[in-house]
Amino acid sequence: MDPRFLDLPGCRIDLHTGTTQRADRPDVRLTSQETQLLARLARAAGKPVSREELLKDVWGYHTQVVSRAPDVAIRRLRTKIEVDPSQPQHVHTIRGEGWALHGVQEAMSPSEPSTDTQLLDLARSHTPAALTSLVLAIDDVVGDRLTSRARQTLLAHAQPTFEVSRRRALAAWFEGRLEGRAQLKRLQERAAEEGRAEDHRRATLELVVMGRAEPTPADPLDTLTRIARDATSAELRCATCIELARHHADRGSATQARTWLDEARAAHPTEALRLQLDNTAGHLAMCAGDAAEGLRILSAHLPRLGDDAASAWVWQTIGSLRFLQADLRGAHDAWESALFLARRLERWRQVASVVSKLGIVHAELGELDAAQLTFEEALGRSTDLQQHQTVASTQLNLGLLALMRGATTEARPWFEAGHHTATAQARHPPRRVAELGLAIADQLEGRAAADALQAIASEAAAEDDHRARVLALGHLAIERDVPELRNPELRDDRLEGVRPALEAWQRNEPAPHRNTVASRVWWAAAMALRGSEPP
Repeated sequence: MDPRFLDLPGCRIDLHTGTTQRADRPDVRLTSQETQLLARLARAAGKPVSREELLKDVWGYHTQVVSRAPDVAIRRLRTKIEVDPSQPQHVHTIRGEGWALHGVQEAMSPSEPSTDTQLLDLARSHTPAALTSLVLAIDDVVGDRLTSRARQTLLAHAQPTFEVSRRRALAAWFEGRLEGRAQLKRLQERAAEEGRAEDHRRATLELVVMGRAEPTPADPLDTLTRIARDATSAELRCATCIELARHHADRGSATQARTWLDEARAAHPTEALRLQLDNTAGHLAMCAGDAAEGLRILSAHLPRLGDDAASAWVWQTIGSLRFLQADLRGAHDAWESALFLARRLERWRQVASVVSKLGIVHAELGELDAAQLTFEEALGRSTDLQQHQTVASTQLNLGLLALMRGATTEARPWFEAGHHTATAQARHPPRRVAELGLAIADQLEGRAAADALQAIASEAAAEDDHRARVLALGHLAIERDVPELRNPELRDDRLEGVRPALEAWQRNEPAPHRNTVASRVWWAAAMALRGSEPP
């Protein structure tokens, strides 16, 4: 039997595509998380698996985290694989012990040799020097389609060259093991001591990428510019130019970002770097609010996307672009594809980021309970990984979610936590969102917030943070009984739903929102000020 298939009585599941086949209904697609959950239960061979084990093995937590996410996932899974979810025949609840999967047939037989065992046999049959070349060749051909554990099996028996050691450190860091950064730092220092300038530059570039997650990230532009100028390798120069373009795009410097993208193209990128380059161009289009252009750039790659890490990042960007177009289902599907690959490749840092984005989709669709569970998972995972940027954004999302529920007292602690995290990171846009959230909470609790809102609007205008400026002006209008509703600064297509919500509030009518978090928050705040319940 093919180990990619899980056969249950009356039901077959393709664990690679997540497709469930039953004779009595059309094929159903499982999410990546449901597929991982089902595979974990199948490996237990009918024995119960506890909630704690599932949180560790499927959700990837490294510490004890209290969450009922497995309960929700089990309920969703039963609706897709059971004939009658209320009378499950496959996934059984074992009171006090967890859940067990019954009726598994030969496809998941533990007697079949695992990929890791086969790789270990291969490693024992080759010399270390030959294995070094083998590992690098495999990576060049299939990217990150090998599991991290399988790659480590090969690398453990390979000669520890700089390139092999660098890849080990990167794999450790993406898997959430913090020693990966320390390993790369030692490689950088050793390269400097031995006068290997190009290896030193390569390690420095990777450390800059890792530095985004640090509590107080240093400004990398001077370092990256120096590497781009001095690099002797066209591949390293191209990769550095791509990183420079991304940093400038994040800062809103579109002209500088395009200049560095042109520099990257002139460096003759490899196929893998060309995908990264176009993905960064899509990211730049997203920052500029031009989702159609971003999708046009990336659409050429869609037929060629595979099971590697680069494809996972492209799917993540495509999800963001579709979200920008208010295509919530399209964004959900793209982010699910990114999440499936990130889980499969054990890139837990990317998993935390994508899970947080899926929580936003749930919130926009009005699925507030699902959003709450998803944000809790993202917060637990990103805190575990010391991924401070995702921690800050998720804390703010939990605060906004509380506002959408009308629970002002629950929102304030989340905004305060998000403000603390963002301030420690010197991340000014999320800090302003936190301050805006606290000002809205003051309004809902009957306190004046005009001075704070005016300060946020002024600072945001000075730094070209358009979103925070318009939101601050809008809530200032609410506090002043909407005398500034005619302000032309509130007329902006990029915040569709804000002005209609304000106008509806002025007429005391339901808000004609278009499934945007911003308009739902407006409506929740406005109705609370009037003493009404949000929808």
